[in-house]
Amino acid sequence: MALFEFKQEYGGYPGESTVTAVRESTESTLPLGNKTSNDFLRQLVASAIAQSEPMFYANIAGSRKPDGVMTNGEALKKAECGFSYIIPPATIRGSRPLLVTPLVPGTDVFDPKPFDGKAIVIWSDEGPLLMPIDKSGHVLVNGKNLFDPANPIWDGKPPVIVWPDL
Repeated sequence: MALFEFKQEYGGYPGESTVTAVRESTESTLPLGNKTSNDFLRQLVASAIAQSEPMFYANIAGSRKPDGVMTNGEALKKAECGFSYIIPPATIRGSRPLLVTPLVPGTDVFDPKPFDGKAIVIWSDEGPLLMPIDKSGHVLVNGKNLFDPANPIWDGKPPVIVWPDL
């Protein structure tokens, strides 16, 4: 819900183009980088749309439960976010995944161990879905790997994935 509220407030999902708007409207001093999902999702905290860190937690390898400290650069520190973020284009046609877990960092392969062979995929228009992970570590949509640029959901452009800072 926080992503959708952010989109309404700032005209798009968290991205490089929304950093300035968040800074100007909030005067937040939180670090709003562009390297990890922690960086991008921190915009939700800076904008006061997200009021707590646990919503970003996923019990995956390398993550830990957030400490709840949201001030002075402490929000979504290393290992406090368990979701990878798929940076959406300015205009989304149809349904697109926005957040996924448990994605192996630096890859498009899901780890089947944390959630009994399922991935959590949060879609732009459907919300969260539990989706099966196949034997090769992929989630299939339209019979193709979710992250395959040939999958119709990407309109022929490869998805831009940023992984959590674990």
